[in-house]
Amino acid sequence: MEKKRVLTAVFISMLLMSAVTGILLVNLGRANPNPFGPPEIVSEEGFPDSKTKPPTVSIISPTNGTSYPLSSLSLTYNVTVGDSSTASVRFLWKVTFEADWLPNNVTAYEFNADKDPYTWEPTITQFFKTLNLTEIPEGTHSLVIHARERGAYERYGYFSGFITYDYISNFFIDGSSSIVFTVDLQPPTISVLSVENKTYFASEVPLTVTTDEILSQIAYSVDGHENVTIRGNTTLTNLSYGGHNVTVYATDLAGHIGASETIYFSVEEPKSFPTTMVIAPVVSVTVVGVGLVVYFKKRGRGRNP
Repeated sequence: MEKKRVLTAVFISMLLMSAVTGILLVNLGRANPNPFGPPEIVSEEGFPDSKTKPPTVSIISPTNGTSYPLSSLSLTYNVTVGDSSTASVRFLWKVTFEADWLPNNVTAYEFNADKDPYTWEPTITQFFKTLNLTEIPEGTHSLVIHARERGAYERYGYFSGFITYDYISNFFIDGSSSIVFTVDLQPPTISVLSVENKTYFASEVPLTVTTDEILSQIAYSVDGHENVTIRGNTTLTNLSYGGHNVTVYATDLAGHIGASETIYFSVEEPKSFPTTMVIAPVVSVTVVGVGLVVYFKKRGRGRNP
């Protein structure tokens, strides 16, 4: 009986020791889940979710829809990673720009892919750049900035023994912005169509012009007086009798000013015509009518003597 009590006490002591040892192991695991190093990362490629937005690209200059009188311009833009409420890692991967007059895309920034983005912190989330564009040919051009963002979602962790595994889903997401602008190095050509080198018998003369560009302003000057701004074709009014001249000036969107040929003309008082010129045809018709009557009467007498 005594022997049985001793065996029972030894068994209970072993259970208590096992329980204490287990508690110590669990506490040790919680305090240092991976004592041999950082978590083991299991990485896979995925896609951005709906809560992750693409990077934002803002082109500061040149300005969209603007005409410039220069062949060299400054390109200034800013790139920022997009908003995301689910991604644990986000940073810029690559920024490039393309222009229709350049043969290839130009890389402005690229992340060093030899570095591990999850153990080495790149965290470049914004990129601001200014550079000079030279020898831009004349004409209308397009320019596009492309930005690629790299990110990851930490899907879940897994603990096995003393090793912690983190499962990561990587993704790429792209954004861009584009502008259209014009390089204009020549003044516009403008021609006068309606006013001619001749004499007009009226104090009002129509002024019709044509040009080869979209204009920001058009004006004319009569006899060297101050320019009169107009929106389009018009009429020269209150012209005095005598000689005159008119020149039309056109300003294009780049600020170049072109001038038409100076047209010389004169204005005289309208001539008055005599009234006999109007009634003369009536008299002629009357004479012809009388002649016909006389002719028919003579023929009638011949038949009846």
